[in-house]
Amino acid sequence: DYSYQDGTFHNRQNTTALYQSAFSLLSINVGLIFKDKYHLTIWGKNLTNEAVIQGGNNSFGLTEAFYGAPRTIGATLRYKF
Repeated sequence: DYSYQDGTFHNRQNTTALYQSAFSLLSINVGLIFKDKYHLTIWGKNLTNEAVIQGGNNSFGLTEAFYGAPRTIGATLRYKF
């Protein structure tokens, strides 16, 4: 999967610290099925390891930003009874 997000502010005051510039995210999913019972999926999210502000807060003179997950890679194995 590929997604693009244009730059945006994350609060009504348009605080510079909570501005997220334009970014792209790349994720992938690859799956295999063995003997109709085993399902193996190898996946990766945010493969470019973008630091992306997902939200934030600006109150009482303090600003805090919440960032999305960093690059995450894993595998899922499922067994069908």
